[in-house]
Amino acid sequence: MILQHLIITTFNLKGCDATQKNEPFLTPKELHKFFVVFENYCLPSMAQQSNQNFIWLCFFDIETSTRYKRKFERYRKCCPQFRPVCITLNQDEKISPKIKKAIQTYIDPKATHLLTTNLKSYHSIHKDMIQHLQKHIYQQKEEGLYNFSHGFHFFENTDLVVKTKNIHYFKSLFVKKEANLQNFHYCCHTHLNLLFKTNEICSDQPMWLEIIHSHHTSKHIKLMNKRKNHCPKKSLDLSAYGLYFKLSTPKYFYNAFIAYPHLFIKTIIFKLNKKRLMLLNMVSVF
Repeated sequence: MILQHLIITTFNLKGCDATQKNEPFLTPKELHKFFVVFENYCLPSMAQQSNQNFIWLCFFDIETSTRYKRKFERYRKCCPQFRPVCITLNQDEKISPKIKKAIQTYIDPKATHLLTTNLKSYHSIHKDMIQHLQKHIYQQKEEGLYNFSHGFHFFENTDLVVKTKNIHYFKSLFVKKEANLQNFHYCCHTHLNLLFKTNEICSDQPMWLEIIHSHHTSKHIKLMNKRKNHCPKKSLDLSAYGLYFKLSTPKYFYNAFIAYPHLFIKTIIFKLNKKRLMLLNMVSVF
């Protein structure tokens, strides 16, 4: 078996990731923030991977400012596997066919199997995640979806760290090369859940970290389920995820007893407000 691993990130394409459907395109200020988050968290975590056997395809809107495109060479020096791909995507155009066509240029003709992993620009991964994933693939050799369900949420503005479980994150599709291209679909491989079995890879520690920043506040809602979310134990070191951040004992107690409960209450108020606005809109229609 000759395996090729492609990691795919969409950055500022209309209607995907940073620019969700039915939401306006990123403003210059928001775009700048996404680049800062990418440079501070995602890029360092990819550069320090213990297994460098992958190609990292990052898709950017072709109209991205030249000031940002100048950064691509620096990104490549930091992470040699980085490959910027600029494409045109209209607001209502489906993203998968465009990316599918673009990645064919990077596929090794000698490869018999293809492994594709979706990585968002505001995510960091553990330095051994790619190693664990590929090792598991070589051992099992079972076609299907693979994922690491345990990870962290890192709230940039408050340094709050929450350990969480999400079975929909970081799914990778492993099949024969032709089958992968035929079934390729970006955005977490969601529609492939019906076609392939999902295999959860067990690990002693969380394998991913999601950055919750000021332009990403809707993610607060994930903290509502306390059975799946909790503050990690003391002496937490996030350098394995590309973050030079340590959770001190005072910070741990602050997060556990002040920051997290405050965010929990804030999220409840947010949800109640959202329902209230929905009811008001329904009443106004009638």
